[in-house]
Amino acid sequence: QELYAEYGAAVEKYIRDTVVVRLSGKRDEFLLQTLVSEYKNFKVYIRMMKNVFEYLNRFYVTRNSVARLEDVGTMKFDEGIFAKATGDEIRKATLALIQKDREGEKIDRQLVRN
Repeated sequence: QELYAEYGAAVEKYIRDTVVVRLSGKRDEFLLQTLVSEYKNFKVYIRMMKNVFEYLNRFYVTRNSVARLEDVGTMKFDEGIFAKATGDEIRKATLALIQKDREGEKIDRQLVRN
């Protein structure tokens, strides 16, 4: 149980100390580009952490009916990014890109999808 809690704390620390710091101060399309890049890095981080904590996934998670490590990582990312002020900036940037597209401007649609 303590190891599972430590895993969650390590993920939160990575988001707070790495992802949020890199996103702060960014605006508009550059914010979205950075977010996509950071999410890709985060998925690699989660995959590596999952490999280290594979024992938890195999035994603790199944026996105690708690969220799988990958799911914990995704939930922590959502909470750490979208539930805070950064989430508002991301939503505004995404909506601004969609508005540009509606007005006929060329945008990076892959950026909006990701």
